[in-house]
Amino acid sequence: MDYGSAMQQVGDLIQNRYLDDARSLLNSILHQYPNDERALLILQKIDEATGGQSEVGRPMAHRAEQRMVPIPRDQAWRPAPASSDPSRQLAEQKVKQAVSEVAMMDAVAIPADAPLAEFGLDSLDAIELTLVLEEYFDVVIDEDVAETMLADPENATVRRIADVMLRL
Repeated sequence: MDYGSAMQQVGDLIQNRYLDDARSLLNSILHQYPNDERALLILQKIDEATGGQSEVGRPMAHRAEQRMVPIPRDQAWRPAPASSDPSRQLAEQKVKQAVSEVAMMDAVAIPADAPLAEFGLDSLDAIELTLVLEEYFDVVIDEDVAETMLADPENATVRRIADVMLRL
């Protein structure tokens, strides 16, 4: 399997919450490409999300069900409180920091209303961004919410993602 196909499969496994399988595939990739920073980062995020514990190939949706608050798909882009709200400003800062980590750019250079597509983020980056957001906000992002939030990089912006994160 070539590198691109393997990384795409990693993305699919993570999206479906089969983190042990993703971890195993990432280890195989790292065996072949030991200095692959992207694979190392994703593996680190998986280990952080699971506390390094094996889930034996089971989906991780059960991991923190008590913290997970589903948002109906049709309400995911509903505006949050006005931008003068300190909690919204903090949420936007956290999202900017998460985007900057994944896009490998300075957070200051990321406007709140610019589509994520402008930063060259692809579907694997969106999965990585979901993991980083879960860490920064200490929540589990429901698969449907993540898909709604990040599936269309032309409409996903820092501000819109922050609006969703405020509801979790």
